[in-house]
Amino acid sequence: MQKFKTALFGTGFVGRVHLEAIRRLGYVEIYAIGEPQIEKANQLAAEFGVSRTEADYHRILEDPAVDAVHICTPNALHFPMAKDALLAVTGDHGMVTLDRRVDIDTTPDLTRGVALVGGDPRARLVYARRGAADDVLATWRGVIGDDALVLPAAQAVAEGWFGPVSARVARRIGDVVAVPRGGFALVRTKIEPGLSALPGQHGGLTADEQWVPLLLAHNP
Repeated sequence: MQKFKTALFGTGFVGRVHLEAIRRLGYVEIYAIGEPQIEKANQLAAEFGVSRTEADYHRILEDPAVDAVHICTPNALHFPMAKDALLAVTGDHGMVTLDRRVDIDTTPDLTRGVALVGGDPRARLVYARRGAADDVLATWRGVIGDDALVLPAAQAVAEGWFGPVSARVARRIGDVVAVPRGGFALVRTKIEPGLSALPGQHGGLTADEQWVPLLLAHNP
């Protein structure tokens, strides 16, 4: 698989967060770091295995090998840097318009044996009471049927839905994961009245929810 080469501008907290996320992707190489305080750039580069650093970010932009840049500098510098590099207009995510719902709060079977329900209407995390996980899984599958993919949280973790998950984090995912299909949603009208009333939702596995629109314009 060809790796995209990306550069990072800025070595503060946000820059570090971006670097941590980038190196977990697997298909993106952190190619260079640009930072006027070159000693900070060198320190971060050594930590993340980046071979190139520059005090002047323009030198990185002139390199045709760079596919993308992450601008993690103070806000006042975002526009001039983006103008020098590339204008990217994008959205957060897509939505699906709901055509059917099941209300967890008014469906007793979906609360039996359940300590807590988290997540969103298009991606529910269910936390079962002690010893009730298997019964909760079977009940949710029976009530929801083919309207959602309902599986043990451990299976979702094993299949890589959440990326690498440490043992101390795994329990936060709960016991059962329910991801609606099509225009279906698992709402909570009593606990989440505002969210439940929205005609559009996101968080599921459809292309409409996962694909992000992107418009690129290069400033020659």
